[in-house]
Amino acid sequence: QWVSVPQEAEARLSRIDGEGIRVLRTSRHTNKLKPGHLRGNHFRILIRDANRAHAQEALQIVEHLRRQGMPNFYGPQRFGRENSTLELGWRCLAGTASKRIRPFLFKFALSAVQSFLFNDYLARRMRDGFLRVVLPGDVMLKWPFGGMFVVEDVAEEQRRFDTRETVMGGPMFGSRTFPAAGLAATREHAILQEYQLSPATFARFGKLATGTRRHNLVYIDDLMAEWEPDGLRLALTLPAGSYATVLLQEVMKAPTDSAEDGDAEDAD
Repeated sequence: QWVSVPQEAEARLSRIDGEGIRVLRTSRHTNKLKPGHLRGNHFRILIRDANRAHAQEALQIVEHLRRQGMPNFYGPQRFGRENSTLELGWRCLAGTASKRIRPFLFKFALSAVQSFLFNDYLARRMRDGFLRVVLPGDVMLKWPFGGMFVVEDVAEEQRRFDTRETVMGGPMFGSRTFPAAGLAATREHAILQEYQLSPATFARFGKLATGTRRHNLVYIDDLMAEWEPDGLRLALTLPAGSYATVLLQEVMKAPTDSAEDGDAEDAD
């Protein structure tokens, strides 16, 4: 795990070795690092005391996720303990939050609201059977990296989605979110209306809430699972911004609100 620390802490890094922690190497990065400057994370997770009576079912779920992709929900930790960050975000939107909040925390709280709305959007899409169905006016993102465009030829874009060339991009609502069209835009607008929001709501905050698009699905080609004496071991790599807790929810079919649900031995 690479960890970024302030420059003034450099002289003390060699003294933090202790039980469960060992510093392998230290070096200075040549560029200023910002939130999101991350390619991805590799995980080895042990689900302790997993019920072996459901061994075959669990392996089938893992195989399905490897073939079909994982819904790219934000994990519960994104919203803070007992949703405290999300609640702060709603107050920021309403203009009732303290004026003394640091800009980084203010932006983080607003982003929690955007993340919540994305999760709502994605849940509705799954509920209506559209997780893997391209809709007229959908915004598509090239997979795994690339530009965005609006669907015009639904049949052609469904083919490209099915061959993993593209993935639908769900809204992180903001003043400059790449706009959808047609049916897709209607569905997104309905979410904003339900929460009495609009793009203008976010525009008041300038660069703190510009918005973007997020992959509805992520593919986990290296996802592996095997049974060990202590439980079910998972190994996988997730792109930046995707949550291992979401994968655990899919595999375990249970909430994962605490670290006690699984032991992540390493995340690189």
